[in-house]
Amino acid sequence: MPRRVQPPYWPGPIPDDPASMPAYLGFELRRIQEAFSQDPVSLRAHDAGVLAVGTTAVWHNPFETTAPEWDVPGGTFDGGIWTVPQNGLYTLYLDLTVEPFGAGNKTYYASIRLLVDGVEEPHAVQGGADDVPLSVFRAIPQVLQAGHKIEMEISAVHEQFTGTAPFLAWFAAVKLSAQ
Repeated sequence: MPRRVQPPYWPGPIPDDPASMPAYLGFELRRIQEAFSQDPVSLRAHDAGVLAVGTTAVWHNPFETTAPEWDVPGGTFDGGIWTVPQNGLYTLYLDLTVEPFGAGNKTYYASIRLLVDGVEEPHAVQGGADDVPLSVFRAIPQVLQAGHKIEMEISAVHEQFTGTAPFLAWFAAVKLSAQ
């Protein structure tokens, strides 16, 4: 049976008098804000470096030696793996840009994938001419449990050549609601 995320907010009764509606809406908006700011969780990390490019996919965690820009609550990001601190509904953001690698006459692919407790979620691939930068982005809504291990991996594949290409990768997580 699938688990459901319970919203932390339920609206109060709507007033009968239209004149009291502005005060009611202001009160309800404050209640919504308070409900969603309880036990906040957010994470953002980015890394720039050089990515190995091959003729087959070789996955790499770009954040193994990266400290996050923010990690609320702290201490949940280590060695490029994020440990989910609280049960809830999250949006996970994955973003990768790989610089050109070639002369424009071959196909080039950039890929990102998300691993939840070592199990791969469907990954995203962007391909194009090898003389232009490639960008891949995913926003994944996901119900997560405290203790899940989340990891982002990247890969670049060229139709013919091997070498290295500069990259910029971002990983972010935001808790939307409690479970």
